[in-house]
Amino acid sequence: MDWNTKLVSINSNEGKWKLILITGVFVFIFTNIFEPFGIYNSEDKSGFEIFLEINIAIIGVVSSLTFSQFFIRKVFRLYSFTYLNIAFWFILESIIIGLVWTLLTTLIDDSSPLFFDLWLSNALESIFLIGLPYFAAIAYISFSEKNKIVTHLKDQLNKEKIDPDTIISFKEHSNKTKLSLRLVDVLYLESSDNYVVIFYSNGNKLEKTVLRNTIKQLEKELIPYEIIRCHRSYMVNPINISRKEKTAVGLNLFFGKFEKIVVPVSKSYISELEKILA
Repeated sequence: MDWNTKLVSINSNEGKWKLILITGVFVFIFTNIFEPFGIYNSEDKSGFEIFLEINIAIIGVVSSLTFSQFFIRKVFRLYSFTYLNIAFWFILESIIIGLVWTLLTTLIDDSSPLFFDLWLSNALESIFLIGLPYFAAIAYISFSEKNKIVTHLKDQLNKEKIDPDTIISFKEHSNKTKLSLRLVDVLYLESSDNYVVIFYSNGNKLEKTVLRNTIKQLEKELIPYEIIRCHRSYMVNPINISRKEKTAVGLNLFFGKFEKIVVPVSKSYISELEKILA
């Protein structure tokens, strides 16, 4: 194993939540079934009181991990980890969890030991208690992510390529063909109420034709050609995209010899577009 390999699986919000929830669920099951450290052996408290305190502590675990993954990482701009430095990060999170447990214990039980001693003890217990589920969750999330990537690559390889010389017939609302073009010549479509403007290349010239139809209807008809929706008002032919540029609200797309043309991509459409461009 290369210890400097990046753990991209826990960089996304989805990956972070999976890590937090898997760890939290395991801790809940483990503490209530196996009762580590003799946590239910108390003559002064009822089983229900101990159960309540334990689960307040588990909420502390989940809250601490959430704070660590979504706030501290953002503050220190820790956008990715390697196998090596995730171990140090886990120790830091255990220290934070130990601190939260210590504060809760101090509030609940006035007769608790010295604050620092209790903090150290709680941090060590945290390492023991959540270490296995924490790293097991990372392994599981990483495996799932790799499996998705492999599946996507297989799908891409097995997918039949569309012939760029395929002829597309653009029909009006009346079902009458208004324009026929080669797939490779289509650049993008722009909606304007009940009309759609088709922009296409004619040699080195940019041409356009107005179609009496809706972009919603054309979106359904053009699925086989992978001309896809990228905005409320736009559809785009991915095979003619020469580059993309990030913006505050999504992406801007550009088309080779027609560099002055800019087609916007809304955030909600980015993931679908990226799948086709991959």
